[in-house]
Amino acid sequence: MKLKYLMGGLVFSLCTLGLPACGDDDNYIPISLSCTEESASPIGDNNILTLSPFDENGYSFHINGGNGVYMFDCSDDNVMDFRHDGRTLTISPKGLGEAVFTITDNAGNYYTLTVKVTYPADTYKISRVTAEIEGGGLTINDYNEIKDRIINASDIQAGGEYVFTYMNKELTEGRITIRPSATSLPFEGNFTKRTRYWENGSIYTQITANLTNGEERVYILTYASDENSGTTSETAIKEDVTNAYTGEYPMLEKAYCVHIASTDAQ
Repeated sequence: MKLKYLMGGLVFSLCTLGLPACGDDDNYIPISLSCTEESASPIGDNNILTLSPFDENGYSFHINGGNGVYMFDCSDDNVMDFRHDGRTLTISPKGLGEAVFTITDNAGNYYTLTVKVTYPADTYKISRVTAEIEGGGLTINDYNEIKDRIINASDIQAGGEYVFTYMNKELTEGRITIRPSATSLPFEGNFTKRTRYWENGSIYTQITANLTNGEERVYILTYASDENSGTTSETAIKEDVTNAYTGEYPMLEKAYCVHIASTDAQ
């Protein structure tokens, strides 16, 4: 308390001397947060900070603006923890949910941050469906016929999506939600994600999904190459459907239903 009054007296003296360091409360710049790391701020639009329950260390920020004397309030202590050492504010997850975190000073300035703690997820929105077919003995008619049949038989069409919600820190297991089209109801299950190797030593990602209807599906997660530019800006989710067609096409070696998607990581 003595320090508080001493500081007040000092400010009064500076003001009476007419030094430009003194200003009215209304002249304080607004309170804001800046990330302590040299990277993009994790705070999104509308002052929303989304955390994973696996972000054990949380995020650290510098508090800018206001008069420098800060007070803190959290609407739900079960969702987040915070600590302020006088220079750095650190916000970390505690439990799933949403909380409103407010920083105020005794000059009437304030800053409000919405903190959401949710499991991380990858969302793949399907833009088109195609097929990959291998078989040196296939005729052109066979190739085109198999490709058309695979595309038409796919229960996931353009406008559908895959959502992989990770339930472990290693981001290898969780819940899968598959929406066949933009307007259809989804079906769900559990999945595991593993790194595998082709015979030539190259790496790919295999996802095994066990759906609630008892069905097991195995996907290969890879990148799709643009036929014109050769770039790999899209993701391909490939499902092996060879066994569905080898009876009719003995020369068929491999057949995949391929869902081309854009990625939206949360």
